[in-house]
Amino acid sequence: MVLKAVVWLGFGIVKTQAQYYILFVIDAIVWSFLGVAVPVLLAVSVDKKAMGTGWALMNGVTQVINSSARPLGISLYNNKGIWSAVLTAGGISILGAILVLFIDDKKIIEGADKLGKKPESGKKSLLSGLNIKLLPIALCSSLPTMLTTMQTNFFQLFAQETGINYLTAETLGGSIGGIVNIYIGVLCDIFDPFAVVVFSLVCQTMVPFLWSMTGNSVMFNAGVLLYYTTRFYSTCLRILGMKAIASKDQGSLSATFMLTSDAVSVFAATLIGLCVENMGYVGAFYVLGVLLAIITVGFIILYKTKLSKMIAEQTAATEALAKEAQGA
Repeated sequence: MVLKAVVWLGFGIVKTQAQYYILFVIDAIVWSFLGVAVPVLLAVSVDKKAMGTGWALMNGVTQVINSSARPLGISLYNNKGIWSAVLTAGGISILGAILVLFIDDKKIIEGADKLGKKPESGKKSLLSGLNIKLLPIALCSSLPTMLTTMQTNFFQLFAQETGINYLTAETLGGSIGGIVNIYIGVLCDIFDPFAVVVFSLVCQTMVPFLWSMTGNSVMFNAGVLLYYTTRFYSTCLRILGMKAIASKDQGSLSATFMLTSDAVSVFAATLIGLCVENMGYVGAFYVLGVLLAIITVGFIILYKTKLSKMIAEQTAATEALAKEAQGA
């Protein structure tokens, strides 16, 4: 967090393009570390039965901050200048570093003591930091984001071509979706996350087919609302992944999810652009709908044949450790 504050201050000082590149590289390294470390701290500290609630609270706070950070930064930059923006951002980063000092490290150490034997030292392969067992579920979480790529990169041009006004539906759906995403993790502790994921993926599969109805603005806007209010599959899949593995493997889980997400983002825009160019927007929507249907079926097969067994085994192991601790 301190290094992040230094990066923010650097944006107020640097002048050349090369210096900006250096700052962005450092910033990417910091974010990569936080993206892995923070979920691991959560997974080690929180009981698996409450993993959904813990993940929901962390995501909820993050979303609340993110929703206000960009408007605040733009407002400070436009009205007060760049130094007001970077000093505010740097100060918030320092505040985050201070809050880390108040983390109950005893709980983290207790969680680490239950991890089992330490991994063997020595030379490791390039993929040793990944969790290959959970690569399929990570792909189930990452591949549907191609729908997000379509919405983010191509919707504005599509709206200009068709004359469809979707901004009201987008604003309403975004507001509702933010609230839903905060509570969905809690629901995963109450209901079976499998059912929640399937519901989300089925709804997302319907979205591109609704978008393909370009002659019907009502159906198109219904698709926009459905897209924003049901795209919580990734939250649920992450919770399933956390429950399926031991605490000592949580770092590799985060790394696997991040890698697949980055890999999909690299080629998603290019592939969708090729579909739009060769098949038109409606054809691209159909392709996305079929892809999401395949992902949904694939996830159901994955859960029934493998993932549910991993979760059951890990739950039994966790309960055995708890009983052993009580007996001691």
